[in-house]
Amino acid sequence: AFLERGRGFRRVAAQFQMDPTLLRRWVEAYRLHGEASLSSTGQRYSALFKFSVLRRMWDDSLSLRRAAALFNLGDSTQVGRWQQQYYSGGIEALESGKRGLSTAMPKPPAKPR
Repeated sequence: AFLERGRGFRRVAAQFQMDPTLLRRWVEAYRLHGEASLSSTGQRYSALFKFSVLRRMWDDSLSLRRAAALFNLGDSTQVGRWQQQYYSGGIEALESGKRGLSTAMPKPPAKPR
């Protein structure tokens, strides 16, 4: 409703003290998926689904944000992670539980007593 009155994303986002990028993502998802875009499922996705999102993004030259909106994913960074996983280990790296390149620090060795 706010955006229909001619107010821009930045102005509306400032009014609600939120990031305009987040507002833009929510509006795009709502335009594509309606009220279904407002619920969060916490769903785990198959490697095949993740790969299909990536293929669509690459084939249609979509941005991460646009691909996430088309597939009703809550966060475009999720698609970016899938892309990094795919580049680092192929479709096998997209399987649930596999994270691709690990950025965790190794545990320090135990101190001798």
